[in-house]
Amino acid sequence: MCNRARLASDPETLFERFGAGWADGVVRPNRDPVELFPKSKAFVVRQAGGARVVDLMLWDVLGGAASWPMTNVRNLGLPQWRRLAAEPQHRCLVPLTEFCEWTPDKHRVGDGPPIKGEMWFAVPDQPVFAITEPSAATIAPPAASAWCLPSP
Repeated sequence: MCNRARLASDPETLFERFGAGWADGVVRPNRDPVELFPKSKAFVVRQAGGARVVDLMLWDVLGGAASWPMTNVRNLGLPQWRRLAAEPQHRCLVPLTEFCEWTPDKHRVGDGPPIKGEMWFAVPDQPVFAITEPSAATIAPPAASAWCLPSP
């Protein structure tokens, strides 16, 4: 995944789809997050007290500890990823309606230099699905885990 995704859904749909309710202390934003990108807030589904809850978190698995926001776990051989994988409290589902990948080739658009284009993907038979790191595979609950940090 190229660090861009969308969730064109409301929390009530997430409650139904994932069998969840609001996490304690969540203040629903005036506008639900739709465009997801590094360091943006996103709805996530996680375990709390033995139940699934919908929470609002920042999309940055290292919580600002790296020079840039990290949203993909790609190598479980590295210590920072092994630590996260070993701690279940850092796992959550990131519900989406579509995600983006860049085109492999650059294209001319106007007078500027060639740029890569966006390709958006969805799961036709699942209007709301979830991603998980490190594989970013689309899954159906409950067999998923991703790593998230609570929003300050």
